[in-house]
Amino acid sequence: MKFFFDESGDFNLRDPSHDKFGVVAGVAYPETDASTVEHAYANYLTCLSKTEKKNGEPKGAFLQSDSRRRFADFLGAFPNVVAFVVILDLKASRKEIIAGLPEGMRDTLFRQSERMIHESMQASLELLAKQVANLSSAQFSRLFTLGQAIIGTLNAANIHYLEEHHAASYEAMSFEVDQVANREKIVFDIMLRLWLPTWTHYEPLILVEGVHDVPGHPLTSKYNSEAGIVGKMLVSDNLTFVDSRDCVGVQMADIIANTVFQSANDPEGGPHRVAAKMIANSHRFPWAAIRMFCFGERGVQVQTGYLRPLIKAIEDETGQKYLPTRFRVD
Repeated sequence: MKFFFDESGDFNLRDPSHDKFGVVAGVAYPETDASTVEHAYANYLTCLSKTEKKNGEPKGAFLQSDSRRRFADFLGAFPNVVAFVVILDLKASRKEIIAGLPEGMRDTLFRQSERMIHESMQASLELLAKQVANLSSAQFSRLFTLGQAIIGTLNAANIHYLEEHHAASYEAMSFEVDQVANREKIVFDIMLRLWLPTWTHYEPLILVEGVHDVPGHPLTSKYNSEAGIVGKMLVSDNLTFVDSRDCVGVQMADIIANTVFQSANDPEGGPHRVAAKMIANSHRFPWAAIRMFCFGERGVQVQTGYLRPLIKAIEDETGQKYLPTRFRVD
């Protein structure tokens, strides 16, 4: 199974008087579908104008409305392509919490280092703590949202690929993330490998009875533990940062992320209907393909805030009502 990730937005809340969102999108498809999907995507690219590309690479931020609609139709033509979107509501997040995220994680890592028996491990954690503290709050917010997208896309795949022939796709798994600056890459890479096992230990990945518990299913036979599926086994050697120019899946994630970003940040004129169609066409259970969260106790404002037009568009597109949830990080 192949997984790809890209983001849209700077994750930096400059003006607290306006709603603002950061978005990370994940895309997944089985290795057996890769050549067909990527060939069809290449055909889609021939319809794009030069102004919709940067150095020959398609960019979600440059796409015209018709090109976004064609991409939504492209997703509808390939039911084995799954997408998952995470939206970070920066306005609903407490400003002091966001500002203190890097230092808070630094302190946590220092405390962990004190428990290490071996001096080399202690020194490694202390160095990581200092590197994390050097991240800006925007960089840390993007990193955390990326981690949530990886977990969410795994869960979305698990409840989408239910047929028996999909089981073999879990034998080999890869996670490709859009390239970041070298200094960020070092910290992002280590933190994701620390976070994902921890998160999936306390909240194991979703498994479907009668599908993933069938003897021999790779997801459970290769990655299972007493606490459930453990992220460490999934991503330890399978997570890489790639140049989006050379990666179709990351380009697709970029288009989805930017379309949702444009919708979320522009309630009056954003591409709500096409964003909703992308989500509806990318999962058999569309509300399982989107997650909204904030840092702090307030909760994401989906019924009255900027996200309402997007939510309404998804409801209209799918015929399924949104069930309010309050997912937040304190």
